[in-house]
Amino acid sequence: MKKLLILLFIFYSFSVFGNTVNEGEIDLRQENFENQIFKLEGDWSFSWQTDYSDFSHDKYVRIPGFWNSENNGGFPAFGQGCYRMKISLPKGENKLSIRVNDVHNSYAIWVNGVLLHEHGKPSLKKEECIADWSPLLLPFEVDTTEIELTFVVANYGHRNGGFSSNVFIGRPLVTLAKREFHYLVDLFIIGGIFLLVVFLFGMFLLWSKDNSLIYFLGFALLYALWMSFREEKAFFSIWPDIHWDFALRIEYGSMIGSIFFFVIFVSKIFPEQNRTVTCRKT
Repeated sequence: MKKLLILLFIFYSFSVFGNTVNEGEIDLRQENFENQIFKLEGDWSFSWQTDYSDFSHDKYVRIPGFWNSENNGGFPAFGQGCYRMKISLPKGENKLSIRVNDVHNSYAIWVNGVLLHEHGKPSLKKEECIADWSPLLLPFEVDTTEIELTFVVANYGHRNGGFSSNVFIGRPLVTLAKREFHYLVDLFIIGGIFLLVVFLFGMFLLWSKDNSLIYFLGFALLYALWMSFREEKAFFSIWPDIHWDFALRIEYGSMIGSIFFFVIFVSKIFPEQNRTVTCRKT
């Protein structure tokens, strides 16, 4: 059983292929979609402060990446940008699925001039924009071997605008299986941390009164909460309609809180070293 789990992990880890998007184009005509999904990673054509209808190429911007980073656009963090690329597909691949995990902080997806989905509501006007940070798995059909894929992305609430993670494409069942595998891995890790917290808390009540253990429990709980906002964003399966701003505060708060509790925990279990550092400073 253990060997089987290891083999499954290796299979799913290497079944994602990263054909590079080069100057807004990627050729997948020779690829096998039967049990693979593909990263649309690379340089997409990018248009700043435009909508789908008035797209005009400004430069190539890398996905994943933020449009406000100096080496990947250098545009302001707040505003709206359009990403566009062309995909060449094998004949007969007309049922596909797009998987998106982390975009700051609302977007619309267009395929061959048709609006497929709005995640939140992107807009050139801040007051009209509605943010949505939940992950997305979107099946769709095409009747051609050439796809023009466009993301209209708006950000007015995060210090970074654009894509924090890759965009994936593949057959619907294969893409779903890949997403569910990573989702279960996340749940397994998060659940394991919570079980560890319960076990250690029971030990503290029954046998030990060492206060340092409380700080470790605080660290573990907040770290598990922070992990639920990473990768497959397991937190959204519990609370799918959570407001984007509130979700962002929970993520950053849990990250900072976990660091705070861990630092105190370390200082409690190594008191002599802590005193030595304090003496040297004085």
